[in-house]
Amino acid sequence: MTRWRTIAAVAGFMMLTLATARGEGQGAFVLATKKVGTYSSKRNFDCPNHEAKSQSIAVQITVRNLAKTNASIKVEWYFVAKRADTGSMVLFGEGEMPVELTKSASTNFVVKSDVLYQHDPNCMEMNPKTDAKMVGYAVRGKSAAGDIRFEATLPSLKDILSSPVAFEKLKKDSAAWRGARPKSLL
Repeated sequence: MTRWRTIAAVAGFMMLTLATARGEGQGAFVLATKKVGTYSSKRNFDCPNHEAKSQSIAVQITVRNLAKTNASIKVEWYFVAKRADTGSMVLFGEGEMPVELTKSASTNFVVKSDVLYQHDPNCMEMNPKTDAKMVGYAVRGKSAAGDIRFEATLPSLKDILSSPVAFEKLKKDSAAWRGARPKSLL
């Protein structure tokens, strides 16, 4: 019985995808992401006997045009962290790229976040205003026809990108956080 449900679900998804591709012009596209690397290291930055951790992440973004016409899609990506001192979410990397696709074409590209630092709490020189822990990433695609697609590691990140008010707050908090970070860590 489970096998038939799986087959029905896959067939339903395929029909929905085909209907979307037939029904929409430039707006029919698929956005997919895959984490391709997490980079971590430990070393002594400020304190001789205490280590600080650094982290960054790389994500592969795939965009596929389902329409029978060419498509222009603007892809935006955001890497999100949680501050050690306030617990608020902040951006630690962002970017955007226009993508031009011919009919039924796809493209892949890899993006990398900025580096996050987390100091040993026993270090006297530790500055909790600069420390943050990686939360995840979110990618938004906007077609020239106005369709929007999201991919995110957490539903809350998708909600932030969907809400203009929440997104502006995230950008404001991020600007204040970036200002607190020493230039040597940027």
